[in-house]
Amino acid sequence: MDKCKALRSIRHIDLLRIITACSSIDNQGQDLKSLVFEYMVNGSLDAWLHLKDDEQSRRKRLSLIQKRNIAIEVAFALDYIHHRCGTSIVHCDMKPGNVLLNKDMVAHVGDFGLARFILEEFDDPSQNQTMSTGLKGSKATFLQFATMVIPDHAMDIVDPSLLIEYEDAHGDQIPVHARRLKECSVLIMQIGLSCSLISLSERMLMDVVVNKLKKIGESYLNLRGRG
Repeated sequence: MDKCKALRSIRHIDLLRIITACSSIDNQGQDLKSLVFEYMVNGSLDAWLHLKDDEQSRRKRLSLIQKRNIAIEVAFALDYIHHRCGTSIVHCDMKPGNVLLNKDMVAHVGDFGLARFILEEFDDPSQNQTMSTGLKGSKATFLQFATMVIPDHAMDIVDPSLLIEYEDAHGDQIPVHARRLKECSVLIMQIGLSCSLISLSERMLMDVVVNKLKKIGESYLNLRGRG
């Protein structure tokens, strides 16, 4: 319950607001602790990234700029809980399903069920080392492979719906715009890989992530404006 109270005291525009914390007994006589969050009308980011392929879904697909803005908002939230909220917090369960969108499509990070307070869990260097050791092996191999192939194969895995943004009235890709999409996609993917490095000390800090994403977006918008 102390953890619930601590999380309730956190305030940030890109964190899902906790309305209240409850403690009770469930129907099996077990302790039940719950957090009541603010309702987000547009649901989870996961639902927006995996839309059904019908007409309504196509109209709702996120643009590159919307996705970049959501990434910035998530990075803002993580930077806050890592460095700017008193006791530093590690979310430990970041995924699209835990990013919720309000009526204006502003991202809010939620579900802190697995969160850890750094002073409680990671003051011991051996604990920090244990975390890094557990991430080695297959993940290290994947990261090494991804780092090598992304510059030449980013467009093989990019969301196909983004390519529509670079088509002319005849459905043909505009070369200069398509090239810029590839450049932006590679840069964004490289940021993602940097945030996933095995060594915690080598990962990109969230404030750096925010600044890099902003620069990528500004470059993209300048090109669209000239187009």
